[in-house]
Amino acid sequence: MISNFILKRKYNKALDYIKVSEFDKAVEIFNELVEKDYDLLNTYFYLGQIFFEECDFEKALCYFDKSLLFDENNVDVLMYKGLIFYELKQFNNALNVYEKVLKIQPDNLDAQFGKGIVLTVIKSYEDALNIFNKVLDIDDENASRLYIKSYALIELDRFDEALDCLNKSLSLNPKNLEALINKIFVLNNLDKFNEALKTSDEALNLSSSDYHIWLNRGITLRNLNKLEDALDCFEESLILETDDIDSLLNKALVLCKLNCLEDSLECYNKTLKLDHNNKYALEGREEVLKKIKNND
Repeated sequence: MISNFILKRKYNKALDYIKVSEFDKAVEIFNELVEKDYDLLNTYFYLGQIFFEECDFEKALCYFDKSLLFDENNVDVLMYKGLIFYELKQFNNALNVYEKVLKIQPDNLDAQFGKGIVLTVIKSYEDALNIFNKVLDIDDENASRLYIKSYALIELDRFDEALDCLNKSLSLNPKNLEALINKIFVLNNLDKFNEALKTSDEALNLSSSDYHIWLNRGITLRNLNKLEDALDCFEESLILETDDIDSLLNKALVLCKLNCLEDSLECYNKTLKLDHNNKYALEGREEVLKKIKNND
């Protein structure tokens, strides 16, 4: 019979493996500990955590459920379940988990914010915004939370407030690429195109491999009537994300304005292959066909 002292040493060794991301070695030890019924609450929890990190959400969920058999109100485990349900797009389940956590710990800011994120995804924007505001009243220097709040404001067309939110977030974390991309989008909607162009320069200095930057920069340039530069951006976006409908539609629109009608028609046709009932593609295609006919 192996003593608890030896099992504890193995347990600690597995934790060391997790810290250096040697997950296979950690899993091997934890499975051995399960066979010995050693601290099953935490052993199952760490197995779940490993598979969560490896994005094997179904297996992670299985281990977290086993962990909860030993403490159904364990907040750490429940929070992971909430994240898993979110990743699996099981949003009602995620909400239920966060509600359970908040019954156990009403002041848990992570659970409150997690609930707000889910509400944003299911388009309950006002409810989400109310939660974000309550959390940020307590923790108003959190760059990530400020950036996430901007999504709800954008969906509510409250662009001035979204810009304030993003500026504060970026003052705390200037290298948040997602926040910069959101800022370009907001500035475009506020017709602040020169500032949007400057912000896209900042974003490209961090990364040139995110198609959202090129798409939004192209929209900025299109609005500044720099059509050929805009076209370059939309083409760059489509290199990175071949079937992005927004990039295809914008490219088609610019090509039409440049009187490259056959090329524009090709873009609209490709869009309609991806989305047969796309309103903008149908309307744009009809306009291009009329121009082609008039030219004949």
